[in-house]
Amino acid sequence: MVTDMSPKLRSAKRIGDRKLLADSILDDHRLSLPVAMCGYRWVSVGKTRVLTDCSDDGSEQPESKTYSPVSEHGLFKKFATLEPTEIAFTEFANHYGVLGLEAVSLDAKRIGEAWGDWLEAQLQMSIANHLWDAIQAEDVSGIIRCTRTKNWTVWAIEGSVLGKQFHVQLAFNEHNPLAAAKRFIQAFVNDGLDGHTLVRTVFHERRRAYVVRIFPRTLLGSMWWQLGRAFTGQVQIGECKVCRKPLEHGPNGFMATREFCSPACKQKDHREKVKRAKELHAQGATERAIAKALYTNAETIRHWLTKPK
Repeated sequence: MVTDMSPKLRSAKRIGDRKLLADSILDDHRLSLPVAMCGYRWVSVGKTRVLTDCSDDGSEQPESKTYSPVSEHGLFKKFATLEPTEIAFTEFANHYGVLGLEAVSLDAKRIGEAWGDWLEAQLQMSIANHLWDAIQAEDVSGIIRCTRTKNWTVWAIEGSVLGKQFHVQLAFNEHNPLAAAKRFIQAFVNDGLDGHTLVRTVFHERRRAYVVRIFPRTLLGSMWWQLGRAFTGQVQIGECKVCRKPLEHGPNGFMATREFCSPACKQKDHREKVKRAKELHAQGATERAIAKALYTNAETIRHWLTKPK
């Protein structure tokens, strides 16, 4: 039986109680995690700094809100690019909660997560994200190098992220630097998922069949799950056309052409197009020319120009 790493995550709904999401680019179940509404703070426990919620004495579970971390597109990138400071980590926790690391006891009633564990988790994600960006650019020459021995090819990735030098070394028989870089990503993702995910068979209501699914069970697991899905090509990471927030979409088929992160951004884009169409019309542009400029058709432009405000 696998249990939550942090007792404070036990308030999340059990997997069997969650509603199936049918065929979406998300997993079949939404993980729901709590975020203490009182916020989080760093406190000293001996020589260790520990992140805990801001409740006074831990006598009562603090009031919390819940959210689905797998719906926060590109969250792994946000975590990877944080400045490794208490302030930045606190702001992140205030939005998304604790990572789900091994709990540190503050006293008989309160727990938290150690600074060193947060720092290590963020460094690992930063290195993986740095390497993933290089892989997507198909240029890993400045990051990865190899040393060949009689029996093995020893690969190392090295560099600097957020002011911290890193050097990670693995031995495997791979001759192409780009392929070797992907082996490193595979190792990072597998290590990150270990202990933070569950594997279950569930009944898929739309398919009317049992399927095997991976379920993130912590915030950190959700972020590695996101990176893993991007790495394997299940999703692609782009940007919302309006607010530029990270946006997941499928490489083909379902949601492959998704452009907006929310209905609000889609509506804002529509209003801007209508406004621009009217400006161009006032300047003497034809409906056809406006349609070409705004990547739509003349009938749509005609409707925009004639409809009431």
